[in-house]
Amino acid sequence: PSAFPSVIPHLGRTVLELRRRAGLRQSSLAATAGISRATLSALETGKRTHLSVVYLERLAHTLDLPLPLLLALAE
Repeated sequence: PSAFPSVIPHLGRTVLELRRRAGLRQSSLAATAGISRATLSALETGKRTHLSVVYLERLAHTLDLPLPLLLALAE
C-alpha cells in the first residue's frame, strides 16, 4: 500500500498535468521513471489507488521535482 493514500487520487491528475507541460508521452515518462506505462496510465486515470514510495520517488525525480513538492502539488 501507499504511504500517501490521501494524495493518490489527486496525484494522478497532477502527474498528468506535469507530464503534459513537460511535453512527455506516457511511454517516455514511464520508461525514464522505470515503471510500466500501464501503471502510469492507471495512476493518471485514477484507477490505481496504491503506489509505492519507490515509484513516487522515481516519478518525482523524472519530473525534476523533489518528492515533497510533488506530493504538495497533489494535495
